[in-house]
Amino acid sequence: MEGEEGLSYLHKALSLAKKINDNNRVLYIYGSLEAYYEHLGMRDSCYFYLMDRLALGKKINNIVANGETYAAISYLYLQYYNDNKNCLYYIDSAIAIYRESNNKGLLEEGLCRKMNTLIGNDIIDSSYANKIEITKLMHEIDTLVKDKNKDFHYMVYKSAFLTYTGDLDSSITIIKILINNCHDGWRNLSYRYASLANLYSQKKDYKRAFESSEKGIEIAKEHKGVKEMDDNLNSLFEIYERKADYKNALDAHLHLVAFRDSVNTSGMEKTKLIYENKLKIEKSKKDADLKDAELKNERTQRYGLYAGLGLMLIIAILSYRSYRRKQKDNIIISKEKKRSDDLLLNILPEEVAEELKEKGFADAKQFNDVTVMFTDFKGFTQISEKMTPSELVKEIDTCFKAFDNIIHKHGIEKIKTIGDSYMCAGGLPVANKTHADDTVKAALEIRDFITNYNKEKIAKGELPFEIRIGINTGPVVAGIVGVKKFAYDIWGDTVNLASRMESSGKEGEVNISGSTFELVKDKFTCTHRGKIQTKNKGEVDMYFVSQI
Repeated sequence: MEGEEGLSYLHKALSLAKKINDNNRVLYIYGSLEAYYEHLGMRDSCYFYLMDRLALGKKINNIVANGETYAAISYLYLQYYNDNKNCLYYIDSAIAIYRESNNKGLLEEGLCRKMNTLIGNDIIDSSYANKIEITKLMHEIDTLVKDKNKDFHYMVYKSAFLTYTGDLDSSITIIKILINNCHDGWRNLSYRYASLANLYSQKKDYKRAFESSEKGIEIAKEHKGVKEMDDNLNSLFEIYERKADYKNALDAHLHLVAFRDSVNTSGMEKTKLIYENKLKIEKSKKDADLKDAELKNERTQRYGLYAGLGLMLIIAILSYRSYRRKQKDNIIISKEKKRSDDLLLNILPEEVAEELKEKGFADAKQFNDVTVMFTDFKGFTQISEKMTPSELVKEIDTCFKAFDNIIHKHGIEKIKTIGDSYMCAGGLPVANKTHADDTVKAALEIRDFITNYNKEKIAKGELPFEIRIGINTGPVVAGIVGVKKFAYDIWGDTVNLASRMESSGKEGEVNISGSTFELVKDKFTCTHRGKIQTKNKGEVDMYFVSQI
């Protein structure tokens, strides 16, 4: 089943199963919905149904289903969220259940997944140093599998282990056997061609690598497989990069990023700049070599007649070239520095970026008075299920771009977005006394933007986005987190209460706490809601802000 019709049938089946209290059937349908959304590349919906499945499985004590769900959540964290810590936590939970139930088949699968995750961690970051544990896992898996030449699942992970240990030829032999005897669907066949392409690429057999990659892409394209197309396009990009063919590597990567953008918002500018720079350097080198050859030819022709003059000319030309090359290098360095600075400013506040460039790190700072705003769309998951991935990304991008422009106008710092939630704060990274006024003004403007935007959507027969906005004022700690991808973030009870203001608010209203009210009550029309019960905070004074 494909498209909205298939989704409709699954939801009807789920509704019927719940009506007759057939919990085992509900578990099965939750798994089908997760697989359906995984095929579409909609990771948040996958996570939603997996968590529902896990909660029901625990309720009815279905041990096998719980183990399978833990394993599926682990796969989601590994493949989509790139979260190795949670990935290993959930796969260890699955393994514990498989050991308890003495299910050797599922235990083998769980051990294989854990080994594969540790291998991936070691390849990305050698500090993981998991070689001993990986080898122990492979040994235990070997003891569980009786017929090693017919267990396709085992052969896939055995190939990964052999690749990790450097035995590429044995790994290629296993992958070829799997391809020739593929009885477990087009998805696995497509993935195995991507794996084969990667192995041939490592052996520098680029002809076979390209042939394998093209077969994998053809299968994924025929069946419209999102994850499978991503694997094979990424494999093609890595082949070009390993071959040092930067022009085609850039084209392949742009193709990969464009494909991912159709499913999930993703930027390509940084990678594009890197490969454009490599191309420019390569072209500059070729131009310099060509100019050298032309000068050499000219010197050869005139050497006999103008020996003395030629010597002086050579010295002059070489000096001039050295001077021009230094000028060109300085220009390139200056441009690349500006690009690097611009990229840094795109993810960090200017003051924090400057501190990071100057010291190599940025200190965390305490701010005593900061106003934090959260926004969230009501029923976003249900709305997103009725939209294609490209439509969903376009809608969110339109709203968040408008939010960015509004908060920039009011001098507020964007912190981050999480799915359909938007977070920003006034009064940092440079403290000021107008942060509360600025943030409330921006919140009202965001509310009005969504109101007008919804009028356009309703006129076109589209579902509106109903927004909740919450604001709180107080102290926070701000700083940089992460190593490979910097992120400026804030922490503290002020942030938690701002989130509660949003979740305890009302659609189309700006809900503020008592601390914010005390700072803005003379400038805005506010309506006291009384003391509202909030999660983990007890009763809290809340106010709706209507206008300046």
